[in-house]
Amino acid sequence: MTGQQTFDELESLMFEQRKITEKMEKIVRELTRHNTEVTKIEMQVPRNDVPEMITLKQASEKTGISYYALRGLCLENKITYIKSGNKYLVNFGSLVDFLNRGDAND
Repeated sequence: MTGQQTFDELESLMFEQRKITEKMEKIVRELTRHNTEVTKIEMQVPRNDVPEMITLKQASEKTGISYYALRGLCLENKITYIKSGNKYLVNFGSLVDFLNRGDAND
């Protein structure tokens, strides 16, 4: 292999690398444009707020209220919950509202 062959190979590799870099830059520009368009669409479409449903154990950890006290609030229908199998899933927003306003029936 001569010095000229090595130089020609290096030059060819650099040319290929430039082509790959240009393709990558084009893809990044397209993805950036696409993400910007998606963000604009998301901002225009009203969101249906899905409530955060958490287990009684998670609610207990977040609030410091015992598991059994929270279960009692569910059984008394004082906070919004659903039962999935034998688990209670509490609407955390409803629980926070209840804790902020207190029990109106006291």
